[in-house]
Amino acid sequence: MSSVIAEAQTAQTLEVKEIRLANGTVIGIKIFRSNGLPAAIIIRANKWFAVCTHFNLKAMESHDMAVVMFSGVKTIEQALNAKVVSLTKQARSLGIERGMKVKEALEKMM
Repeated sequence: MSSVIAEAQTAQTLEVKEIRLANGTVIGIKIFRSNGLPAAIIIRANKWFAVCTHFNLKAMESHDMAVVMFSGVKTIEQALNAKVVSLTKQARSLGIERGMKVKEALEKMM
């Protein structure tokens, strides 16, 4: 089960949440556009990342990063429960698979 253990929001430009998972803590970052709508969400595990589809997965893979991608969410909490829609080969080598919940993938990245 995940639980938010710290939260900060800066003038509707950035939301940061520290979230406890089964085997560690991750940091969720949500960046807002000037109109208040979300622009991007990224979740930082101990070693690697889960990102929304606004990020370039091929570039991350070329930099030898284990990264999973999710889509169709508006909150950090929704991102944790979303399914992995794409991933780098480095993430695949950690036992992460497409269709797995992002939360499970992040736990493998700890």
